[in-house]
Amino acid sequence: MLPDSNPDIFDDLTNPSINPSAASEGRFENEHLILVKRKKKVVFIFSPRERNITLGRSRKNSIVLPDPSFPRRAGEIILGPVAHYRKTGKDADSKAPSPMLPGKEYPFPPYTVRLLEPGGILVN
Repeated sequence: MLPDSNPDIFDDLTNPSINPSAASEGRFENEHLILVKRKKKVVFIFSPRERNITLGRSRKNSIVLPDPSFPRRAGEIILGPVAHYRKTGKDADSKAPSPMLPGKEYPFPPYTVRLLEPGGILVN
């Protein structure tokens, strides 16, 4: 979650994206990062620990974005050999998941979300 006092602070930068012991513990191993921007500035970098990532303003989500205009649950990202995303709530175009291409930005107003592949370059 982003601190209320400074929305430009990265909360999850120390979260390792690869955990060598994860397989033995039955957890999901992942090398992707999820980047969240607002007004073209990076406000959050998330290293998933599970396949289904939810985002919204509710604390029940994997990615919590505390904007009062943002839905409690705006959508989800499903990681796998091909990542998918699905918007939920009144802004949802469809209930079916759509492919999520690494490097492309996807709108979740007022934010955009991008999936970064291992070795990807981040320019802010």
